[in-house]
Amino acid sequence: MPRHICGCYYFQSTIPQRQYLPQVRLDAHTTILSTASRTVLKQKFINASEDELEEIRYAFPLFDGVSVVDFVCKVGDRTIYGLVKEKAEAQKTYEEAKGRGEKAALLEQLPDSADVFTTSVSNIPKNSSVEVSITYIQELKHDAQVDGVRLTVPTSISPRYGSYPGELMEQSAVDDTEGISLTIDVCMAEGIPIKKVISPSHPIEVSLGSLSTSTSDEDHSISKAYATLSLQTSQLEKDFVLQVVAKDVGIPQAILETHSTLPNQRALMATLVPKFNLKSQKPEIIFIVDRSGSMRGEITTLVSALKVFLKSIPVGCMFNICSFGSNHSFLWPTSQLYNQDTLAEAIDHVSGFGADLGGTETLSAVKGCFEARLTEMPTELMLLTDGDIWSQQEMFNYINEQTKAGDVRVFPIGIGGGVSSALIEGIARAGHGFAQMVANNEKLDSKIVRMLKGALTPHIKDYRLEVKYDDNSVDSVTESLHVHLHLGDKKSDKTAAKPISLYDTDTVKEHPKANESTDIFAGLPKIDRPRILQAPHEMPPPFPFNRTCVYLLLSPAAADAKPKSVVLKGTSPQGPLELEIPIEVRKTPDQMIHQLAARKATQELEEGRGWITEAVTDGDKPGETTPISKRYPTKAALLQRREAVRLGVEFQVGGKYCSFVAVEANEAEMAKQRQQALDRFVNGGSDKETDDWDIIDDGFERRDRRNPGSGETPKAHQGFLSFSPGPRLMGMETAVDVSEEEKEDSSDTDRGFALFDGGTPPGSAQGNSGAGRFLKSAASSDSGDSPTMRFLKANVSSSEGKEETDSAFADKGRLLENIIAQQSFEGSWASVSVSLRKKMGINSDHYNKAIDDLVKSESSLDRGKAEAALSTAIVVVYLKEKLADEEETWELIVEKAKSWLEDNLDEGIREALWATATAIVQA
Repeated sequence: MPRHICGCYYFQSTIPQRQYLPQVRLDAHTTILSTASRTVLKQKFINASEDELEEIRYAFPLFDGVSVVDFVCKVGDRTIYGLVKEKAEAQKTYEEAKGRGEKAALLEQLPDSADVFTTSVSNIPKNSSVEVSITYIQELKHDAQVDGVRLTVPTSISPRYGSYPGELMEQSAVDDTEGISLTIDVCMAEGIPIKKVISPSHPIEVSLGSLSTSTSDEDHSISKAYATLSLQTSQLEKDFVLQVVAKDVGIPQAILETHSTLPNQRALMATLVPKFNLKSQKPEIIFIVDRSGSMRGEITTLVSALKVFLKSIPVGCMFNICSFGSNHSFLWPTSQLYNQDTLAEAIDHVSGFGADLGGTETLSAVKGCFEARLTEMPTELMLLTDGDIWSQQEMFNYINEQTKAGDVRVFPIGIGGGVSSALIEGIARAGHGFAQMVANNEKLDSKIVRMLKGALTPHIKDYRLEVKYDDNSVDSVTESLHVHLHLGDKKSDKTAAKPISLYDTDTVKEHPKANESTDIFAGLPKIDRPRILQAPHEMPPPFPFNRTCVYLLLSPAAADAKPKSVVLKGTSPQGPLELEIPIEVRKTPDQMIHQLAARKATQELEEGRGWITEAVTDGDKPGETTPISKRYPTKAALLQRREAVRLGVEFQVGGKYCSFVAVEANEAEMAKQRQQALDRFVNGGSDKETDDWDIIDDGFERRDRRNPGSGETPKAHQGFLSFSPGPRLMGMETAVDVSEEEKEDSSDTDRGFALFDGGTPPGSAQGNSGAGRFLKSAASSDSGDSPTMRFLKANVSSSEGKEETDSAFADKGRLLENIIAQQSFEGSWASVSVSLRKKMGINSDHYNKAIDDLVKSESSLDRGKAEAALSTAIVVVYLKEKLADEEETWELIVEKAKSWLEDNLDEGIREALWATATAIVQA
């Protein structure tokens, strides 16, 4: 197995390859605040050489959508603080500080992926340490499987299909490290009890009643807990997943926050886990399944889950299956009606699946499905993949354009530890669906069925949010998108201008571009930010049991009104939908909701959507309005980029177009520079007389790309990012040549590395891989130790106990598969076979006698129909009573069975049948 390098590296002029600094410590401290979290990630590297290093660089993964809100770097005994600037401006500031010999650092998001960040640090003294501290916040997903919140800490940059600049060079082994120290504090709203804290990915140790920072004399609280890795430190070979189950985490909440430093600036967050029932639609369903080489270890699980999925499709739907790898193909040229024959053909097709289709050409397969879909009905595309691609934005743009009309939705499922959250979440946002991630030890079938349930909900195209105020006035977000343009004085005083001589002997020869503005936003009209800016701009469709979060940034122009509630509205085929959520005002000013809102808004703008695409201004005639994007079609992309930068600078969040630059200054100086940066940008750019930080063209993206078709990387930027070519993700280790056979075997993987691998030298043992109250200040990142209520969760029990538990789960899973496999397409079971009766504990004598009694009754059923009716009722009762913990998997199966019984039996017969079936199952 080839081994690959990651970590903090530098270049020497005499050695044309990367030299790696040993990572000696990595600490991650996360504080979960009900449905959001704040994480402080600290990394320490050592320059043990006798030479000063001009620059070191490293890259690391973060979960998609996080808001990086603070960046501090300590080089030796000097501490430098981060400031968010426009990306090219931040790059220029960093290069200038580095050229002056000052300590400086730069934190950037990778242009081609929203879940990879890179850091550069300049002028590292000999025999010194480098400590980098990054703080980020994020909203947490709802995990329907446990009915709680889900935290994911990514530990690797996944292998990605397609090329990206930079080559990995061979390197000798580096020093071992202590691994990662991971601590998660959980703070729910006061009085909300925490039921359990579990990890499906790693062994953890949990304490209920206190935080890691609690002192021994603090009172216990039912709303607090903390978790650590059971081995304290470890090398993590896969993403860390934590699930927190607490009471009422899904109830609707609306929290209003006042900004701690920006005058009259407020932000509101509305969040809920919807619970409603609407009549299911009968759409076209196309399942797009990844069968590339990297799926080799997942095919058995995938085939089993797909069979459950196929059995769960309601009668009356159209369906098809698209397989993809290097190429794609369909089961049928066009989708077919769901019936017994097409179901049997589909199951036979799925049973022959293998991971044998080469690479991962996802976009081509998605395009093929849009082109092949039936346009006369709604279409649901369900995409399952374990890999990643570099051309993510191209994928998002295409899906966004194809789903604008609202007739198609895309539901992506990311499987395994190597999938990119940026790809999966981005597809869901563009496709108006929702995303799910399946860790290595989680069940795929229940996730697929949950997604099918979402796909069966009707398409509602007019979800909208309104704000109610104390004076009973109502503000519409749509109305606030009528903005004003500041175009300056349109009348120039031509008579006052001095004529320019066409022959001036005093003229000095200049370069043609000498007086050209370096501000890429020069000439764009100034646009006032809407009074109410909603993020995401389009209200995401609420799906049952999937968390919906919407943010509102209330500008100072809206400061004279006091909101009392938010109202969510929509129109369904069954009638109007409405939910009013009272607003709770946070007593202490803060920035967390503002920064979550700003990141959500900038992310949309980065992906080619966002509020400015729908903003309008006054037209040429009184009473008319014109979309800004149509008034300035050639400048639309730059307007989107400028507004993303403005939000990033104003609220100090990083992104695709904004970077953190850290230079030598104290905290007071940095606060002053933050305000100056905001004033400069909001007021229209740099002042040449007072500002030496010019906005220049973003050369980063250009100079980081190799010439198409060539394998060359410009020397000055060669190896800017730490990526390793291969399917295995291991950190700071020896790179071994990959044989041609191995290269061919892993043709769909490209670049990847692990953040939390410890860099174990060859031959050493590997580590175990094994309401408004909620947003209060995050706890300190210093670790502590509480002896109270400490216990090891079930997943930390002895290996023997775990094997027994896993075996029991496997037996139940196989039994459920056998039961579902015998169901007909319309929902009935013709019989319960003798072998299945034995596994279910059904007495055959009781079973046969009940059939005879049913035939002799006044039901007028022949024996075949009577056996089918009884068998179906028995299976339904058995699933509900004996396999209740698998409900997410069999829920749609049971719905079909009940519908069949209702369509074929009178109510009186059904009541007697349920009683008989219950007695047989309970016997």
